Amino acid sequence: MASKYTRWFEEFSRKYEEFVINVYKEVAETHINNFVVCPLSLHALLGYTYFCTTGETAQQIAYVLNLTSSRGRLPSLFQDRISFLMDPSRYVLNNVSALCVKRDFEVKDTYKQIGTNCFGTKVHNINFKNKSKSVKQINKWIEKKTCERIQKIIFETDIHSHTRAMLINAICFQGRWRLQFRKENTKKRRFFLRNHAEVQTDMMETTDYFNYSVNRDLQAIFLEVPYEGNDITMTLVLPMTIDGLSTLEDNIEAILAQSHCLRRVYVAIPKFRIKSSMQFQSMLEKVNTDKLTIASYVC
Repeated sequence: MASKYTRWFEEFSRKYEEFVINVYKEVAETHINNFVVCPLSLHALLGYTYFCTTGETAQQIAYVLNLTSSRGRLPSLFQDRISFLMDPSRYVLNNVSALCVKRDFEVKDTYKQIGTNCFGTKVHNINFKNKSKSVKQINKWIEKKTCERIQKIIFETDIHSHTRAMLINAICFQGRWRLQFRKENTKKRRFFLRNHAEVQTDMMETTDYFNYSVNRDLQAIFLEVPYEGNDITMTLVLPMTIDGLSTLEDNIEAILAQSHCLRRVYVAIPKFRIKSSMQFQSMLEKVNTDKLTIASYVC
């Protein structure tokens, strides 16, 4: 029989998946081009903010996060998830989160410790009245923590006269494929764009055993490419038609529920690089959490 904590964690994970779906839909509405978003880090950042607040603000954040667990259980639930993912022996996952509050606002040491140990979030006192200095201070800290991969996450235009707190997050992931793509197998192949145009791009190619599936209802092909350690995988979803991406985006719930089986398949993946920087203010404003500003950068 599963322990009570196991059931709590399973419920926590289900609610997190709902949060992932909501975040993706919100971002897809406002980004017509390629983007990369990490709901995981945003979830932890808002989870810590919820833990530190009360009243209407706490209720609004709990609504955004679909939280059902009691406040007292949250630190251990978030801590277990972070501990599971942060394994420097197999990959590098730099998740940099901060709650920046105005200079004269005091946060109890207990909350600071819980933020660092359980939510992966640091608390910083910032003089928002000096915009230039505040921006340099935050960006320099992010740059240091991400080994200079991310250098600018906020700008002076992000700070206003009424700014009292900012939630800052940046995440970098670097890992090695469990099944390596041999360099000599990289070749120029056709890649189709959304407007039916096509370009020649470098394709990494291999033939091996992968988790693979085909969903005729969704008109999509699924492939899981694992990283070393098998804790993290990249799931690729390929529409069967050139203009089928929008249909897939409308069925994100079904995509996340798709199951796969191990098969020997030929794989060709384009080399790509995506950077995204976005504000999550619009998502929060839908539930009136207008006291918070969130900046997020994913590399």
